[in-house]
Amino acid sequence: MKQHLYLMTLVLLFPLINSGFAAEGGEAVTLELGKRFPLVSNHLGETRDVLVRLPEGYAASTDRYPVIYVLDGESHFHHVGNAVNILKGLRRMPAAIVVAIPNNGNRIRDLTFEKETFKRFLTGEVVPMIDKKYRTSGRKVLFGHSMAGAFSLFLLTAEPDAFDGFIAASPSIHGEDGALLTLLTNLFAQKKHLEKSVYLTRTSVAEEGPGLTEAFTQLVALLKKTAPPELKWQHDVIPHQSHMSTPYLTAYEGLSMVFRDFQFPSLANHQEYKQFGGWEGIEKHYARRSEKYGTAKEVPSGAYGRIGWMLIDDQQGEAGLQLFRANLEKNPQSPRAFAMLGNAQAELNQTEEALKTFQAGLKLAKDQDADILSFISRRIETLTKEFKKNPSP
Repeated sequence: MKQHLYLMTLVLLFPLINSGFAAEGGEAVTLELGKRFPLVSNHLGETRDVLVRLPEGYAASTDRYPVIYVLDGESHFHHVGNAVNILKGLRRMPAAIVVAIPNNGNRIRDLTFEKETFKRFLTGEVVPMIDKKYRTSGRKVLFGHSMAGAFSLFLLTAEPDAFDGFIAASPSIHGEDGALLTLLTNLFAQKKHLEKSVYLTRTSVAEEGPGLTEAFTQLVALLKKTAPPELKWQHDVIPHQSHMSTPYLTAYEGLSMVFRDFQFPSLANHQEYKQFGGWEGIEKHYARRSEKYGTAKEVPSGAYGRIGWMLIDDQQGEAGLQLFRANLEKNPQSPRAFAMLGNAQAELNQTEEALKTFQAGLKLAKDQDADILSFISRRIETLTKEFKKNPSP
């Protein structure tokens, strides 16, 4: 058996093969999910598969990446990997390596009776192998569902520094006579500084059962009462799902939650902007993000635009214009920066100024043969007609 085996999406392939479309000569669609590596475990005394999915462009870059570790890998490798790709594309999280550990028929053993041994396998063998083989950043997130969700929370209590984020879908924390709740109580009493992220979900009582639901409710109460201030946590009750469907929705929301400090701050109005620290707060956010994720320290052009429009919408027109002007000053060779300022000026009925801005941007766009050329031309045409109808006094 080759060391590197390509994984194909059989879930996608089989329906196409069996469909009328495939029978009529359509080409079956296959995708490479990642690669499979056998790992000989001294702790478990057996060989276990490890599945790895690298981010797009990994080979051509020198970047280091956070790692998402996925338990019950045969069930969740595919959809967690898709969630990472989608959220990365939407700038809700950084590009990341996805590592999944499938079960080998000993799930109950690993996650309950011999969870200490499985913990040592995960933290002492799998993680070091990944760190050695790939360019990892040191940031790690653990995803688990049901018994694996409870194991994820157990690992938080047993080895708090092993992971930075914990995502648990419908965690079966009611097992072992509630021992996990006791462990978490002790952890919060001993660890006054716990800079971690924890995201928890469940669905209805009818689907989860009273035991899991009651234990979940107790855990939420415990977090509200005694969780250290630095511990960022969130819980959601997901309606209209089952115990077996919660991990799919949980992956998206959980990854968004644990990487919230990567995202652009969500600020709805001028008051929230001031409370965030104004533009100085925005600059500090990107400086912290750079230190944590290795991204650029500079505030991106899009951030100027988002905050600028938020301020204009909240009747803070001049403050918004200042940001668009600052963005243009920072990017004087960008036709798009001219267009952003021109649109803002037009919105504030500064039609003559907007025309001048767009005309300067048009010249630059022509020189660069920029893709925004046609947009700027249309805006000049529209604003010229408006200006002729309503010239400035």
